[in-house]
Amino acid sequence: MSTDAEQAIPLLHTCPQCGTLLDVSAVEPFTNVQCPTCDALMRVRKQFDQFELLEYLAAGGMGTVYKARDVNLNRVVALKLLRKEYSADADYIAKLETEAQITASVAHPFVVKVFSFGCDQGVYYIAMELVDKGSLDDLMTLQGRIAEAQVLEIGLQVAQGLRAAYRVGLIHRDVKPGNILFADAHTAKIVDFGLALPLEKAKEGEAEVWGTPYYVAPEKLNHEPEDFRSDIYSLGGTLFHALSGRPPFEAANASLVALKHLKSQVVSLQAFAPDASSPTAYVINRTLARNPEDRYQSYDELIEHLEYARSQLLGTAGKPRQPKARVVVEDEKQQSAFGYIMMAMIAFTLLMGLLLWYYKDSIISRRTSGEDLARQQMEHSLTTVEQTLAHARAKMVAGDAEAALKMLRTLEGLPNLPEDSKVWISLHACIAQLAAGRLDQGGDILSKLIAGRIYQSEDRAAEEHMRQFLRTLTAFPGGKSGAAIKRWSMEGFEPVGFLIIGLKEWDSARFDSASTLFQRFLAVKPSGTWAWINDFRPFAQAYREDFAVYKGLKAEIGFADSPEKKLAVARKISGVKAKLKRPGKLREELASLEATLSQPAQ
Repeated sequence: MSTDAEQAIPLLHTCPQCGTLLDVSAVEPFTNVQCPTCDALMRVRKQFDQFELLEYLAAGGMGTVYKARDVNLNRVVALKLLRKEYSADADYIAKLETEAQITASVAHPFVVKVFSFGCDQGVYYIAMELVDKGSLDDLMTLQGRIAEAQVLEIGLQVAQGLRAAYRVGLIHRDVKPGNILFADAHTAKIVDFGLALPLEKAKEGEAEVWGTPYYVAPEKLNHEPEDFRSDIYSLGGTLFHALSGRPPFEAANASLVALKHLKSQVVSLQAFAPDASSPTAYVINRTLARNPEDRYQSYDELIEHLEYARSQLLGTAGKPRQPKARVVVEDEKQQSAFGYIMMAMIAFTLLMGLLLWYYKDSIISRRTSGEDLARQQMEHSLTTVEQTLAHARAKMVAGDAEAALKMLRTLEGLPNLPEDSKVWISLHACIAQLAAGRLDQGGDILSKLIAGRIYQSEDRAAEEHMRQFLRTLTAFPGGKSGAAIKRWSMEGFEPVGFLIIGLKEWDSARFDSASTLFQRFLAVKPSGTWAWINDFRPFAQAYREDFAVYKGLKAEIGFADSPEKKLAVARKISGVKAKLKRPGKLREELASLEATLSQPAQ
């Protein structure tokens, strides 16, 4: 462990080109820094004790995770570095050290293994097993709903991992999709025991509520003692979300009062996933019982029931559904009566058809006069808009922004269309223009919207709210726009703004900022009136995947310290460019990097 005096000593790095000493104390690990003397780029702070950073993996609330190599043991690990502002905080350090000690005490194939804990260069770290095939949260983001058989497989494995921890006296306290990682397609592991708590302390009932609100057990909200059944509740909420595509409880806000009220209600998986099998629904509904006494009273019982549900599901897989029994008339008398009834109904239908045809002109003129005609036109227009916007979103997700724009142009001039519908047509067009790499045209659309009328009604407050939202989209990243987006409601239409300004940043070649905004968009799942915004989730995810490729290449460039290695990276970039899902500015950036790397050494 380092002392305060050690942390106060400046961290110096020598430029490999000219020998200039640089103070990199304030620089984030694994960052490229330009030498002020010779302009050479160099990767700094890439070694922590015996661990050599290889690439960035993810960032969390407490720190950043890197792929690293343990040079002493020649193995690849995940290295979690505590954020600089937390490294001097004794409480956070104790929490991180507790995470290492607790997880290291659990040896199980479905629990991520911790190797070591330490401090170097004033930064605390924890080295653990590398599990890099994504998380359940990532899988849910990509697929929406997960197949029942896979959910049961994940539930079984995580339950076994939690049982192993419980057998050494630990509960996890933060079971959620983001803490379930995949080692391969069929192996899930529970990670991040940073919120874990020894059983004797858990029984005291802490004042602070840890955990993710949508999965946290009701007793924790009430500051009551918790035990392993609280983890069972959180696991049930996670599996419910994976199966149904939404958490078991959703509120307009995640306040303690709102969550307490919601979690006093009975939840049913069948209400949101009616296709789930009865055994699976029984298990998950029981895990989510409000009273811990009504949940499973042991992991053994839970695992037994999960195994039963899985065996029943796999046993019926592929079997055709039994056809419904055919209803027949029992005797000739009933058949004759039924025939007379059918003939009478046919004759009545024909008569009504003749009457309607004879009086059609007067009926139509009466119904389509004045306000009725306007209403019918508006209803038809709204239906056309809804269908066209859905098709346009599908085209954008497929990477064809030009086709989406053509569809949107067909909506111009529709009669009796409300002003707010026109706004959303324009915002779809803005997204399509930005996706096509036309930043200026997208900005022009936003400017016209701000200057025009937004709502049909006289609701000035609602109109000004939307106009301010549009101004923020136009201004970002300047002025007070950064603070404005922090105030956006996550329950209304505003999350689509993260997507729009993310596209603006992407088209401005600010890829890191764009990726962060896309991630914020993906973290929200609008519902109700605004559920259609979720159609753009695969669209945003594609940008994130391209950014991950870009970050990987940038990392390789940082290690390319010879002409041969630079040419090798240049050839790799050449192959990657054609495979990008959202090329645009990123392809231009990679082409520039490729050209630079391909230049002969001076």
